[in-house]
Amino acid sequence: MIYTLSTPQAKSHFIDCKIEIHVANEEEILVQLPAWRPGRYELGNFAKNLRNFKVVDENNTAVEFCKKTKDSWEVKCTNCEKITITYQYYAKVINAGSTFLNEDILYVNPVNCLVYVP
Repeated sequence: MIYTLSTPQAKSHFIDCKIEIHVANEEEILVQLPAWRPGRYELGNFAKNLRNFKVVDENNTAVEFCKKTKDSWEVKCTNCEKITITYQYYAKVINAGSTFLNEDILYVNPVNCLVYVP
């Protein structure tokens, strides 16, 4: 997996997230956003901060996906070598465990803003 973060909308607190995943020989995969934050004994709803979730293949063709739970997505990747997932993450809470962005600061906690393959 290759993660790329960019911040063209720092004033609005949105981080652009791009995740590239090699999926050759996979029919479908599950991608997950964590629900637990290390050091905290509580569930977090980090998925509420995502918008514009999209998936494309290596030819920039839209790939079918569906949301399975509040923080997981099933991606159909038959005939794909690689998929790229993009979304925006709203990062306006500044504390020791959240993700925050403004014009001066970028603080990223991958636990609450980056999807992974379980």
